[in-house]
Amino acid sequence: MPRRGRAMLKTRIAQVLERLDKGETAEAVRLCALLLQEFPGEAAVHQLAAAAALQDGRPADTLAAAKKALELRPRHGPTLVLAGKAARAASDTALARSLLAEAARLMPERAEPHFLHYAVLLEGGSPDVAGTLERLCQNFPGNTVEWQEIIDILYRAGQFEQALHVLARITDRAPDPGLLAKKAIILRQCGRMTEARTVLEQAIRLNPKSARAWFLLGLTLQDEQMPAEAAEAFAKAQRAEPDFAEAAVNEGIAWQEAGDLDAARRAYGNAVRLRQDTFGRIAQAITAAPRGELWLDLRAFRLSLAR
Repeated sequence: MPRRGRAMLKTRIAQVLERLDKGETAEAVRLCALLLQEFPGEAAVHQLAAAAALQDGRPADTLAAAKKALELRPRHGPTLVLAGKAARAASDTALARSLLAEAARLMPERAEPHFLHYAVLLEGGSPDVAGTLERLCQNFPGNTVEWQEIIDILYRAGQFEQALHVLARITDRAPDPGLLAKKAIILRQCGRMTEARTVLEQAIRLNPKSARAWFLLGLTLQDEQMPAEAAEAFAKAQRAEPDFAEAAVNEGIAWQEAGDLDAARRAYGNAVRLRQDTFGRIAQAITAAPRGELWLDLRAFRLSLAR
């Protein structure tokens, strides 16, 4: 292709990528169709059309465009990843597994194809998951976002023990507050509160300003019948995230459970100031036995919280 034509193609591809970045997928697809008419022999154009179709939610068109791109440029890792994603979206597990395995072989240093391949193995119930997990743990222990997706797959499938096994492997090698919080959520789901508390304390040591970890710790301490300690944890969650109204509500409930109604009312008042719609839950909570109060006039109760 002449230099001028190459420069024009580069500019037009940049325009499509800009549309995709802005989420304007229909316009990106339209521009790709024009590009394909002008540059039908360019693998990069067919790859771009595959990417646009995938973002537009059309896996069949993605596969067709990726197939043409691979005919023009065989064994191209990024195109294989696009095709694998499309096959996965179309629930063609066998094809997705094959495409992503090839992409992973061609791009051993790139995390994406390896994690996608593992995700497809999990979803398909493949016996190869153990060996693939071992390689992921060794090669990509710090890829937090990708590991969170894997944990979400296992969690949605109800495979809590497997999720905990994966998390143990990863957090032992590369402790991450977000992954530790996910581990605590699963431990709580399994009723293992003491272990969840230990994991959350570890997450907080790594990131003392994690509102999520403090909030989960508060819930766990409540479940362990430690309301005063739970209230302190909720207070720290709200200090870490000043507009965290839910933490303020839970702080009030915990102080109420601990028998400190003055502290409970202060926390409730803080919650209402942060978000007016928390009042309904507070009005219900304040009457809870054995340490609640009965307010027949809810308007008066709301006014008392504003003091």
